[in-house]
Amino acid sequence: MRVPDDLSLIGFDDISFAHLTQPPLTTVILSRTQLAITAFAALEALIRKEEGPHGDYTIPTHLVLRGSTRAL
Repeated sequence: MRVPDDLSLIGFDDISFAHLTQPPLTTVILSRTQLAITAFAALEALIRKEEGPHGDYTIPTHLVLRGSTRAL
């Protein structure tokens, strides 16, 4: 199989060599700082036994289109 002709491939977290692969890897970026803030907020809520939902958290992401995907 050939990427992206037969199969699209997407990575996560935009590792340092994603743009160096052949073809360059399309990836999803998220802020590690925001991930840490959200994780600590969730942990604090559990420790304090705060009321309310504790299962769903949202962290903004950004898609970086490179050569490993192709539009249909």
